[in-house]
Amino acid sequence: NNKPELTYQEEFEAYKKQKREEMLLACTEKLTDAKSLEELKEVWAGLPVEAKEESGIVTLKEEMKKKYENI
Repeated sequence: NNKPELTYQEEFEAYKKQKREEMLLACTEKLTDAKSLEELKEVWAGLPVEAKEESGIVTLKEEMKKKYENI
C-alpha cells in the first residue's frame, strides 16, 4: 500500500466538503420542487446562509423565480 495515510485535518476537510455538497444538493432539490412563487420564497427563506451565497443556487432561484413570474 503506497498511498499515504490521510491526516485528521485532510479527513476533516474531505468530510466538510462532502457535507457541503450534500447540503447544496438538498437545497437544489428543494428549490426545484417548489410549485409556485410563494413556495419558492418560503424554500429560499429556509435555506442555510452558505447555500444562499453559492452562485449556482442563486442562479437556480432566479431561473425558478422567472418561471413563476411569467405564468
